[in-house]
Amino acid sequence: MTAEGTEAGLPHLRRCVELATEAVEAGDFPFGSVLVAADGTVLAEDRNQEVTARDPTRHPELALAR
Repeated sequence: MTAEGTEAGLPHLRRCVELATEAVEAGDFPFGSVLVAADGTVLAEDRNQEVTARDPTRHPELALAR
């Protein structure tokens, strides 16, 4: 990844941290995921919900893949 690409990804990384924080505040483990298109458009985002949903498959990356 180029330095320019790294800079472009920082807002998305920050959003993942925000989503992970929301997960912790809701009683879940700290995970957040953002699905981003090649042009930088956010397609979807989710946070961990495996504890509160009582579903071990509710990791955000799995939810986005669905």
